[in-house]
Amino acid sequence: MNLSTFTSDYDVAFASKRLAMAMDGPWDLPRYNELLKDLDWSVAPLPAGPAKRATIVGGEFLTVFKQCQHPKEAWEFVKWMMKPEVQAMWAMKSGYLPVRRSVQNIPAFRDYLSKNPKYKVFVDELEYGVAQKPIDYGGLEISRQVAEAIEQATTGKIDPKTALDKSAAKSNKLLESFKK
Repeated sequence: MNLSTFTSDYDVAFASKRLAMAMDGPWDLPRYNELLKDLDWSVAPLPAGPAKRATIVGGEFLTVFKQCQHPKEAWEFVKWMMKPEVQAMWAMKSGYLPVRRSVQNIPAFRDYLSKNPKYKVFVDELEYGVAQKPIDYGGLEISRQVAEAIEQATTGKIDPKTALDKSAAKSNKLLESFKK
């Protein structure tokens, strides 16, 4: 099976034995354990590249907004959530990765890793984690230009080809500015 375009349906293709490999994260392991229970499958780290070994790490954010009605309580929650034992519990229950190295010193978490070798692969890869640089290349501006072209074309202000050609010209000019 050739998945030549982005799709979130690769897990179904994987489960139906039409796709040999998928790149995914630890958060989907509980679902895969159920979906792929009749398959012999495993998890492997990404291969090292020519410059170094790396994997992209990202995640969620705990934020206390300045408009928060209870900032002290919110900050207490953030501090509580970052405790190693809470991070260990969160990781084991959610499938997400802990954000503190010290979690690996917690006996219950070490035991969890020994019983969940597929998850352990992801934890081990944290050693090579790098933050992904945001790649925008004017995406918001280009989306706005395309939306304006569609609006102009659908309201009859300009023919579709002209509207899209103008949008493409503006977008290409913007993209060229990122090559410098």
